[in-house]
Amino acid sequence: MPDAAHVRVAEVYFRYAPKNIKPELAQNILKKAKEFGANIESNII
Repeated sequence: MPDAAHVRVAEVYFRYAPKNIKPELAQNILKKAKEFGANIESNII
C-alpha cells in the first residue's frame, strides 16, 4: 500500500478477503495506517 488512500481501500475490501489471510492482512493494514496517519474506523479489523 503506497499511500493512505490505498489503506482506506484495503479497509473497505477487507471483508471480502479469505478467512485464512485476514489476521495477516489486518496487521498489515493497521501497520500502514499508522505509517500514513490514516484513521481505521472498521470494527472488523
